[in-house]
Amino acid sequence: MKSKLIIFIIGLVCLISCSDDDTILSLGNSYVDTQSSVTLVDTISVDMSTFIIDSIPTSTSDYVMVGSYTDEYFGTVSSTGYFQIEMPEASIDDDEVFDSMVLILPYSGIYYGDTLEQQTINVHRVLEDIEPDDDNDETYIYNLNSFSYDNDIIGTITLAPKPTFRDSIEINLTDELGEEFFDYLIDDDDLLESSSDFLDYFYGIALVPGSENNSILSFDADAGLKVKLYSHVTEEERTDYEYTFAHSSSEHYISNNITADYSGTNLESLSTQKYEISSSLMGNMAYIQSGMAIVTRVEFPGIAKILEEERYNILYKAELILRPVLNSDKQVSYPKTLVLYETDKYNEVVSQLTDDDGYALTSTFYEDEFYNEDTYYNFDVTEYVYDQLSAGYIDPDSHGLLVMTSESNFQGTLDRVVFDASSVSEYRPVLNLYYIFYE
Repeated sequence: MKSKLIIFIIGLVCLISCSDDDTILSLGNSYVDTQSSVTLVDTISVDMSTFIIDSIPTSTSDYVMVGSYTDEYFGTVSSTGYFQIEMPEASIDDDEVFDSMVLILPYSGIYYGDTLEQQTINVHRVLEDIEPDDDNDETYIYNLNSFSYDNDIIGTITLAPKPTFRDSIEINLTDELGEEFFDYLIDDDDLLESSSDFLDYFYGIALVPGSENNSILSFDADAGLKVKLYSHVTEEERTDYEYTFAHSSSEHYISNNITADYSGTNLESLSTQKYEISSSLMGNMAYIQSGMAIVTRVEFPGIAKILEEERYNILYKAELILRPVLNSDKQVSYPKTLVLYETDKYNEVVSQLTDDDGYALTSTFYEDEFYNEDTYYNFDVTEYVYDQLSAGYIDPDSHGLLVMTSESNFQGTLDRVVFDASSVSEYRPVLNLYYIFYE
């Protein structure tokens, strides 16, 4: 983009220096006599709609999420997290005595809702393999997948989470399960000869939100998600031991079953991926929410009018400006990065938009932290618009852009944003086209 800017400035200087007539060039508040003009076209309509992707993989995420909270725009959102652990390499003395066993959940720094209120997390033993569906040749676990677990609670905690003040949560697990693990270790049971054997015996852990919930908490699987078993030996002096049943993201699955009740919200009529809902039917708003796979579709139905322009022109730059609604719930911060995908009329992804170096094209985010009146996302869509115009014919029903969070966030967070999609509001979505018109 820097090289384009240099070329543009040099070209503009040349055009101005060669000018002989009285045509007025308007660029911001400056006016220069020239045969060519630089013009900002910002009257192309921007249509926005919302739809829900049928399913997204969550087994490649690094985060386990549990909890429930009510969002003013997205209704009641809940998550149950599942994960596997592995057996330790241990040689236990016959004289050791079991003490206790705890589950350690390290915060990821991501959370949603009010974490100053009380929240209950219940721990359950999973009753089936936490893995993709072999019957359908799946390679991922998806956000809609759930796994059965024992009704008996093997650990519980009620607390005001305060994730910004703590590194982790520790939940005491039942002595019954701890002694079961301990006996297998001390007996060197065949079930514990390998990690796969252990997973056939203990499928994994489910983190289930209790009835008291005001937030969804996220835990980092790579930061020390584990179960610790403590024991001791008393001889002349007491010697304490600990054994770690760790989660390894390279060897074990995690999954988040995320559900939402959209009753009473604009999202209540969302159904399948093939059918988007126009912002005009959703209170002039468009929605994005990771985890629930809600995305915004953007179209430029009037862009074909540019092809009717008879003057010679060069498209220098195109930028898409999207603004969140003003009173968006501040308990949930805005995602800092959004990405774009080209899509077809069936809302299937065609390709991701990339920059000149082949990297994913990301938004530039400007946040007005004081007044929340000038917060917006800026996307450089020059190449996309140029490609559309270069074809010489545009079918607006067959082309569009999907706006969503980055892939890692899309699969492992509940980041969300609500856009102002009104065509008359000062916060309306805008496509800015910068043209050089010349004789």
